[in-house]
Amino acid sequence: MKKHLIILILIFSSFAGWSQLNTDTYFYTGRSRIYFGNYTGAIEYFNIVIKLKPYLPEPYFLRGVSKHYLEDFRGAKRDYDKALEIKPFYPLAYMYRAMTNYELQNYENSISDYSRALELDPENADMYNNRGIAWAAIDSFQLAFDDYTKSIELKPKNANAYLNRSSVRQRLQDIEGSIADCDSSILINPKFAGAFLNRGLAKFALDDYAGALTDYDQSLRLDPANALAYSNRGIVKHKLEDFAGAIMDYDKALQLNNNFASAYMNRGMAKEALKRPDFIDDYRMAARLDPRFANNPHLVRVDPRAYHQSQHQRQSQINNTSRKAGSTSAVKANPQGQKNSNSEDNAIAQADTTQQKAPRKKIHRVLFDPDSPDNEEEVSKGRIQKRYTDVKLQPLFFINSVNSKNEDSKRFRYYIFQLEKLNEDNAYNPFMTITNTHKISSYQQLEDYENFVRYFNEKINNNPQISNNFLNRGIFKSLTGFFNAALLDLNRAIDRDNHNLLAFYERANTRAQMVDKILSLPDFKEKKQISLNAEGTVQAETTKQEVKIHDYDEVINDYGTVLKMNPQFYFAAFNRGNVYCKLGEYQKAFDDYSAAIKTEPDFAEAYYNRGLVRIYLNDIEGGAMDLSKAGELGLGEAYNVIIRYCY
Repeated sequence: MKKHLIILILIFSSFAGWSQLNTDTYFYTGRSRIYFGNYTGAIEYFNIVIKLKPYLPEPYFLRGVSKHYLEDFRGAKRDYDKALEIKPFYPLAYMYRAMTNYELQNYENSISDYSRALELDPENADMYNNRGIAWAAIDSFQLAFDDYTKSIELKPKNANAYLNRSSVRQRLQDIEGSIADCDSSILINPKFAGAFLNRGLAKFALDDYAGALTDYDQSLRLDPANALAYSNRGIVKHKLEDFAGAIMDYDKALQLNNNFASAYMNRGMAKEALKRPDFIDDYRMAARLDPRFANNPHLVRVDPRAYHQSQHQRQSQINNTSRKAGSTSAVKANPQGQKNSNSEDNAIAQADTTQQKAPRKKIHRVLFDPDSPDNEEEVSKGRIQKRYTDVKLQPLFFINSVNSKNEDSKRFRYYIFQLEKLNEDNAYNPFMTITNTHKISSYQQLEDYENFVRYFNEKINNNPQISNNFLNRGIFKSLTGFFNAALLDLNRAIDRDNHNLLAFYERANTRAQMVDKILSLPDFKEKKQISLNAEGTVQAETTKQEVKIHDYDEVINDYGTVLKMNPQFYFAAFNRGNVYCKLGEYQKAFDDYSAAIKTEPDFAEAYYNRGLVRIYLNDIEGGAMDLSKAGELGLGEAYNVIIRYCY
């Protein structure tokens, strides 16, 4: 007995050691993925560590850092909150949460977090710099000045702190001091485009137009993609009555940032001075981007001394060092605005207070029209949230067949209990699963589906009373696009067994796909006669028989039947939510996605679609949190939606 006890102890000890080693491997892999810029991959590994050891603060913190890089600031804040709940004395977590609060414009909370971090780490020069930026955001310029000065005392080679103090000096009307700080910043970093830009602003304030032009020219040599520098140089030319030259600079600024309201306004003024007839178009665009221009089209005079300080001091705050380190010890505090010395975010100078982020887009179309992509130029800087992607609902989940030995297919599969009996009856050939990837990827796959149709033809001929044989054949007919034939088989399956849950589910899926396919045909789009009547039926210039086929009510009824048979079959709730979106019944869609999430808390697609519905209903905060969760669970496109629609 003692011998057996010793063996058991050794076994469990070995298992514990393996678990520890395995957790460390996941943790360090996640950290290395931050180093290489694979932030979604890092989140995947930190998720595993958190599931294995939810009491550790570091995985939450680093997952928050990954989300921060993806500009999912709400999701990042949630992880920083959790890290601080576990470890209240965590200065880095306070600092990063402060940066997140700044991005979310919660400036008072940002200052509070920086202050708490400084209590724990009072010699951190970068945190003083960052808190100064937060003070400046609420116009507490003297407090900002004091923090920048303290940062410089602790770190005399801090070029960003000098530049930030230069900005504050301008607000305090100390123009000469502002120039001196820019000089110091340039002395430390001669390639600091933002410092040349800010010094140009100060020189313009002193009517030193030649000096301002020289500094703007140098700023653009260092950072040729800086819209602010072009706009400000255009203003100097404008002031010197070189209207044609000013227009060229405004053109370039707008090419780089087509949401630059003041550049439109100033270009319109220059065009008006040259009596060009299209000046009014620029005024209209400026008013569209900034309502302040609507009532007073000449609100912005040619005077760059008014500026939007946060453009220079915007916090993306995690520098290349922390990205490459990806560790708790090496993720260092970074001065806000120190993403890159040549970045536009480091350039404070601009014509007026109207330069701003691109306005949040409306999402009214994208919930129900997958064929209407947002006509936006692709932006790709190595971060998934910057890549262009069509914004539309995650599609329906339906039963599909995959090669069970194909490793690549596993990432697209969901395993559910209800399919086990069907797979057992089929001896796992075909192997059925649930997926929302609809396209046939090869001719071989199509041929395999057709062969399975022939196979079940023989089985039905041998025994026409087995419901699942018709179900199987109906699935493969639906997969190959023969929807009417599939419906006949699914009806026969239900006739033979009116408790065949999967047959009801696939009949709903097949009908839904049939409607979508027909409505995507060119004739339907050109006539534009599709509408919804009081009964919720899709109407078009078709026969009565076709209208009956298009009836979404039958789809909804079948999903309802599935949920009555098994309320835990969350795919039916998800799919019905998609149909409700097509019908414009967004509250019902929201309720169905919520029910699916309640049953399966890690249902990424349900979070994604519910997030889109929330944004459509103008619940931006709730939508952003749902999309953040979807991204955390592996749907990387969620980060693209967050950055485009949630700020």
